[in-house]
Amino acid sequence: MMKEGVILVRCEKEPALLNDLRFPNLWLAIGFLLIMFVIVVSLMPNPPHMGQFRGNDKLGHFAAYIAITFWFGQIYTGNRARWAMALAFVILGISLEYLQRLSGYRTFEYADMGANATGVLCALLLAQTPLSRCLAVVERSVLLSSRQDRTENDLSARWAADRGKGAITLR
Repeated sequence: MMKEGVILVRCEKEPALLNDLRFPNLWLAIGFLLIMFVIVVSLMPNPPHMGQFRGNDKLGHFAAYIAITFWFGQIYTGNRARWAMALAFVILGISLEYLQRLSGYRTFEYADMGANATGVLCALLLAQTPLSRCLAVVERSVLLSSRQDRTENDLSARWAADRGKGAITLR
C-alpha cells in the first residue's frame, strides 16, 4: 500500500568494490597510508629532491597522484566511485597547493595542480585496463597461496595423527 504524496524510487547500485578482493581492508589501509605520505611530503619544509633536471617536481606530483588514484581505482570498480575518488584527489591536490602558499616555506604553482590532475586522469584511464587487476593477482598468487600452503600442511598433519603415525602438535 502506497501513501499518497510519497514517491518511491528504486535505484540499482553498481558494485563499488571488486568482488574477488579478499583483503579490501588491507588494501584500503595501505591506500590511506599512501595518501598520508603525499600530504606529509607536500607540506614538509624540505621535501626530498628528485634530481636536478627542470620540471622534476612536476614528475613527482604526477607520480604521486597517478599512484594513489590507481591504487584506489583497483579497489573501487564502479564508475561513480572512481569519478568521486578522482574528484576528491583533484581537490586534495588543489588544497595542498593552497596550504603550501600559506605555509611561507613552500611555493604555490598552478603547474603543480595541473600535474596532479593529469596523474589522476591517467590513473582513471589505467583503471579501465587489465592492469586494474594487480591487487587481485597479488592476493591470488602471494597472499592466498601462502595461506593455502599452511592449511594443506595442517590438514596433512591432522590426517597423519588420525592414522596413528605419531603424535603431532598443531599450533
